[in-house]
Amino acid sequence: MSELRPVPLFGTGPRVVTEERLFALLGKRLEADPKRSLKPVRLPPYDPEGGPYHKVQYVIELVGTQLIPGDAARRLLKSRHKSSLGDPEIYVMVPGQRRWKALWTGEDAITYDSLALAWDLVSSRGALSEGPAKELWKRAERVAKSWKRRAMPLPPPEDAAKAAQNLKAVQESLDVGVHVLLRTRSGAIPTQAAIEAAYSLGFRMRANDLLEWWQSGWSEPILWIHSMDEDGTFRPSQRSSIPGLAVGYSVPCSPSPEEVMERTFLAADGLAGQLGASVFDDEALPLSPKRRTEMRSNLQGALDTFDRIGLTPGSPEALRLFEP
Repeated sequence: MSELRPVPLFGTGPRVVTEERLFALLGKRLEADPKRSLKPVRLPPYDPEGGPYHKVQYVIELVGTQLIPGDAARRLLKSRHKSSLGDPEIYVMVPGQRRWKALWTGEDAITYDSLALAWDLVSSRGALSEGPAKELWKRAERVAKSWKRRAMPLPPPEDAAKAAQNLKAVQESLDVGVHVLLRTRSGAIPTQAAIEAAYSLGFRMRANDLLEWWQSGWSEPILWIHSMDEDGTFRPSQRSSIPGLAVGYSVPCSPSPEEVMERTFLAADGLAGQLGASVFDDEALPLSPKRRTEMRSNLQGALDTFDRIGLTPGSPEALRLFEP
């Protein structure tokens, strides 16, 4: 039975091709074909509120009745101060407002009535443990005392460490992707033909030399196409053909995983039709109607798991936890 697989690690090579260089190399500009291009998917409602993100962050709020001078708060953004606090994200509330916003150097509020420091529970450095969480609390407390406030960790350090371990396990078990493969009988697909076919569907070449499908209103690619070459990139000046294509996306980072799966199938079928290729699943078995139904069922199982743990794919929390 076809399963969801870990996101493939393609596209890690040096960045060479840009879109303008690509067009110069091809001697023409490429555009989407309205008759072939993929239709947009539904996106989550726009939510202007930012962090802190308590599901995936260790948050220490500096609580008290004394207003925090704006200039003093903004000094925390200076590299030496921020570094001494473990490089947190800093959020503030302006008096009279009940919405957090990220503190930045261009802020001009005279005072703030709330300030919070936030660190990702799981980052490139690993999962936050109890000792470092206590040390961050101690350092935050020194800052709080200077404003006659106190530092309140949410959750307490020992619970933050447990939450971090749980999130690490979630990250390792649910960092899955959907991808399908295209190959030809000859074992080679002309690189330029693949690029032109992808553009007709609405994909574009980005600075990472990958073909990506973007949608207005979403800050990340919805769908990608990698070449099945060593680094997954497309470089027609260096290779005239590629052994195949992979089309896919990250489930936890997707704003609409079920719809994007259908776009994956449509993109693969569209590419296959233009390139004379056949479509396979990630086990190199033909992507038959039965296999597609199995993939939809496996995706639903993954989404049920996300629902049980209270984490929505495509949410700010999921993107923080799963984005590479």
